[in-house]
Amino acid sequence: MKLQYNTFFALYKSQKELQEYFNSHTGPRETFLLSLGAGLMWNTIAHILEEEDQKESFASFQMTNPEEK
Repeated sequence: MKLQYNTFFALYKSQKELQEYFNSHTGPRETFLLSLGAGLMWNTIAHILEEEDQKESFASFQMTNPEEK
């Protein structure tokens, strides 16, 4: 699976850069909400990639072992 960049948003190339951006906002509530959203999205992406890996592994297994299902 290949993920595409969303050009509508800035690209932060490290977690440190992203956290610095979050901390530049005016209050702890804004920083918290930004961090919450980023964490939720991070887990969603990790889950999607994990599912894709499992599908690819299963498909590869089936191709190398066609008699087993």
